[in-house]
Formats: sequence, structure tokens, C-alpha cells
Amino acid sequence: MIESFFSLLPRNLLSVEAAVIISALLASFGLAMIALIKNRPVLRKPVDEESDLGAIFDNPASVLPHVNELRNRIIHSLIAIAVGAVIGTLIANPVLTLLTEPIGGAERLIAIGVTEPFGVFFRVSIMLG
Repeated sequence: MIESFFSLLPRNLLSVEAAVIISALLASFGLAMIALIKNRPVLRKPVDEESDLGAIFDNPASVLPHVNELRNRIIHSLIAIAVGAVIGTLIANPVLTLLTEPIGGAERLIAIGVTEPFGVFFRVSIMLG
């Protein structure tokens, strides 16, 4: 019975890319609705006259520890990305060989721009890192 129902539906209604985008949008909408329902009691509270934003304008020095923490996290992230990119450059050649194997190897690739081979190599190494 179920098979007969599915046989009535059109086969290629959407492309694979459109189906992925629509499912991602539906999933994000569902997660947003769950978050809103879960935080409903907090959202119903009245807004205080003295909010955190007013405290920031009254005492700007209260923001400095947060700015320092943000700076430290950004620096640590950049260091981690740099170390990962260096490690990625060490293993980029075997990965590129593996990726170009279905089309017959790296010899079959065509570089449209002058710097495209270098760009592809470093993009792969950064993504690996």
C-alpha cells in the first residue's frame, strides 16, 4: 500500500542541491522554534530599566576584561589555524593525488589562472589543517 502511494509521487521534483538547502532551512527553523519554546519564560519577563547596556555606557572599563578575553581567543585561533595549515601542507600532495584520481590524475587538471595551482594547493592544505 505504501509503495503504491510513493509510486504516484513525481520522481525528480527537486534537484539534490535544492533538497539539501530546503532541508537545512527546515532544520534551522525547527531548531529556532525549539529554542524559542524552551526560552519562553525568559522572554516573557519585563525588561529592567537598568539593563547591561546602560552599565556599559556608565562604566566602559567593565568591558575591557571581555575585550582582552576576545583578543586572546582570536590569537589562539589564528595560531591553531597556522599550525594546522603547516601540517596540512605536509600532507596536501597525497590528498590532491587522491582527489584527482577519479579524473585521471593531476595531469588532467586545467589551470585557468596563473596562480590557480598554488591557490588550490594552499586551499586544500588550509582545509586539511
